[in-house]
Amino acid sequence: MIAVFGRFRLTPDALQELRPAMARVIIASRAEAGCIAYDCAEDVLEPGLIRVSELWESREALAAHAIAPHLGEWTRLREERGMTGRQIDVYEVRGPDIV
Repeated sequence: MIAVFGRFRLTPDALQELRPAMARVIIASRAEAGCIAYDCAEDVLEPGLIRVSELWESREALAAHAIAPHLGEWTRLREERGMTGRQIDVYEVRGPDIV
């Protein structure tokens, strides 16, 4: 299982403009084979900071996501609107522990 944690920044105006596109990429990504979870949220304490969390069944599923057309479009839109501070960290995890 692969966990992805990321973040990026957008100005408040850019974020407002891109919300519909963000919803589209979340919906499309959640429908991909191998996607267990896919979430984006604005940090409550840092306006404009978007935190991303993803969970994939395998590296192959994540690799397919990386070349999906909807992700390419989302990346292009964010770059056009001045995205900064993009960082993506990928982890291999053994699975959940029930607590």
